[in-house]
Amino acid sequence: MKLKCDFVTNSSSTSFVVATPKNVRKLMAKIEIDLTPFIEKEISKFQQLNEYAKEYGIDKNSETYKKYYKLLEEGSVIKVLSCSNEGESLETFLCDNGLRNVDFDDVQVEILDEGGGY
Repeated sequence: MKLKCDFVTNSSSTSFVVATPKNVRKLMAKIEIDLTPFIEKEISKFQQLNEYAKEYGIDKNSETYKKYYKLLEEGSVIKVLSCSNEGESLETFLCDNGLRNVDFDDVQVEILDEGGGY
């Protein structure tokens, strides 16, 4: 019988071996993720907002519509992102974990809605 005693990987998993100072209890990593490929739609004009609201059944009297409208008035761009847990690893991670705990560094990003279609 052969035993492999070093770093082992296969197509469905990866192992990591790390060392930390003794006082580190929680291991956190910050990574940079380009979310551009996941943008399905950008809304920067009121007409685009109206089309989006119609397509997704958002009532123009709803708080959601009013918030989006106000953001456009203030010069924001609303970006609609979509991920699937059947995609690549990063896409699956985003689908499963969302964006609420993502640090966007110097960019002011407000998460307007986050939901799944499971």
